[in-house]
Amino acid sequence: MTKPSWSTKMRKLLREEPDGMTLKELCEMLQAPYDSLYDAIYKMPDAYIDRWTEANQYVNSESIWCVVIPPAHCPRPNPKETE
Repeated sequence: MTKPSWSTKMRKLLREEPDGMTLKELCEMLQAPYDSLYDAIYKMPDAYIDRWTEANQYVNSESIWCVVIPPAHCPRPNPKETE
């Protein structure tokens, strides 16, 4: 059995956290290197930056990441009906 990828692990966490998480929080939860998660999250087509934290003179702003949660019973499109 193969190990889940970083994107799979991040997707699971972000779906459980509707308010989103920063990349730093994801790194802490997954005990993963920042660079690995940074590369993975930018390649995830369902991940997006929802908002930014407020910056001050000591801390830079951070992006809050979320993922699109698909509807539970979304039917597949029928190509014949879309024509």
